[in-house]
Amino acid sequence: MKSLRCLLLSFSILAVCIGAPGHAQEGVHEVKIGFAGPLSEVRVRAALDAARLAAEQANTHAPQIGGRKVSFQILSQDDKGDARTAPLVAQYLIHSGVVGVIGHWTSTCSIAAAPVYHQAGMTHVSPASTSHKLTQLGFQTTFRIMGHDDAGGAFLGAYVVNELKARRIMVIDDGSQFGIGLADQFSATVTANKGNIVNRSSVSSKTSDFNSVLRIAKDSNADLIFLSVRVNQSGEFARSMKRLGVSATLLASGGTVSPTFLAMAGDAADGTMAMEPGPALEQLPAWKKLQKEFAAAGITEDGPFTVFAYDATSALIAAILQANSLEPDAITAAMRKLQYKGVTGNIAFDAEGNLRQPVYTLYRVQKGAWVPFKTFGGK
Repeated sequence: MKSLRCLLLSFSILAVCIGAPGHAQEGVHEVKIGFAGPLSEVRVRAALDAARLAAEQANTHAPQIGGRKVSFQILSQDDKGDARTAPLVAQYLIHSGVVGVIGHWTSTCSIAAAPVYHQAGMTHVSPASTSHKLTQLGFQTTFRIMGHDDAGGAFLGAYVVNELKARRIMVIDDGSQFGIGLADQFSATVTANKGNIVNRSSVSSKTSDFNSVLRIAKDSNADLIFLSVRVNQSGEFARSMKRLGVSATLLASGGTVSPTFLAMAGDAADGTMAMEPGPALEQLPAWKKLQKEFAAAGITEDGPFTVFAYDATSALIAAILQANSLEPDAITAAMRKLQYKGVTGNIAFDAEGNLRQPVYTLYRVQKGAWVPFKTFGGK
């Protein structure tokens, strides 16, 4: 217990250092919403800024709960992308009086923290965790703002066999909940569609040495490599493919469509494909307005998950206002019944807490830019 108290104290000190919310105006009750993720990552900091913007915009409408004026504030905590730290972060946020949480970022951290939120009756909405296992835990407090990997993997598996006509497919994952789950579903769908998987391999989630698996790709004459890893590895993987002369098409997992991959992969990026949850932002009328608001707020948009964080925060605030209560059970009940029009589309949840009728977009790098070219799912 002494160790736990020390850890919680360290989190309290850290919250002050990384931007705990300021005081609400006199006579206005401050309502804290938690945000949890690996804050050292550029895209996560952008998502945090997007969550803050959503709260600030909600406050301009002079919100009230139970006849009392309120001001929504974001309290952020760094889970370091570590499954051992995530439950402690969840405990800290709960003890700090938040009424709901946007987070966590990685599926592994969200799965680790979910039982803590469940025990406290605390609603948490992930803007980036796509492993289906998260909502299969069966907790009524767990929600996801985008589609899960089982659905995305099924769309991709059918596409590469039936439309892309790939004949020799290699599948590589990073050993994480996210990587394995997506690769499993993709592989199962490829097999169900009579596709040919010539090799299934795993790499460490921390490695930058892909020589051994790329030698396998060359030896097996793979014409497509499905890479189920995080973006920091996918950029280096693309560079390694070019260096070793591997000519297979690279199809990367969600999270790859960002300036981060383009910068890391350099001239090896062209031709890479990746599927992201959500519609193509460029095709959304509401995105143009939000993009200007992001720019005015100094938010550097880094892929679709920044917008998911904005929508997740807006949806949670909408549920709190509909519940007209700060009680956890009332907020969770309102989230379960929510019908909210977000920037990324209509937000409503099924019995598991997954987004109903999720949409996915397939992108390809052309002349150093991500270009959307196919949409899956939706109505």
